[in-house]
Amino acid sequence: AMERAEGADRETFSQVIAREGSRMGRLIEDMLALASADSGGWQMHKRPVEPDMLLLECYETFAPQARERGLGLRLLLPEESPKITADPDRISQALSILMDNALSYTPSPGTVTLGLQTGGRKLLIFVADTGPGIPLGKQEMVFNRFEKLDGNKQKGTGLGLAICRQIAMIFGGRIWVDPTYTSGARFVFAHPIDIRF
Repeated sequence: AMERAEGADRETFSQVIAREGSRMGRLIEDMLALASADSGGWQMHKRPVEPDMLLLECYETFAPQARERGLGLRLLLPEESPKITADPDRISQALSILMDNALSYTPSPGTVTLGLQTGGRKLLIFVADTGPGIPLGKQEMVFNRFEKLDGNKQKGTGLGLAICRQIAMIFGGRIWVDPTYTSGARFVFAHPIDIRF
């Protein structure tokens, strides 16, 4: 019995080490991404992009994770969406961070919605969830580096949303938490439609 307990301990330790190792890896990657953006070192590969295709890809990527967590995943696309000039990899990176957060913080059975709409000369991409939401007074703070809301000590590096903001700003867009949404949290990523780099 003792040996079995030791074996179980070893397995637990190795799981912890693996988990912490991958967390450290993510932290280093995130810090490098931010440092690179700060120094103007981010390489941008801009081309015409069909945003609905980007969202469809993102939806397909995260559908298994949503199912695994017992969450519904919805995709809302308009009849037509304009082509934009963008770096699709950067937008996908921001979307992945937003989706990952939404799926992590939404208890089952809940729903995460990925959507697209146009507002004036901006394309608005949004990720909404039915999680605990973010208090009004903290909606701006979540974009600060290493900022985490109470009780979220274990999840993520605290740099993901700071990276999203950097990506939005590089394109001349912005990102914010929708203060009018009360069913959870709704992040809106605005990208100019007629951008000229």
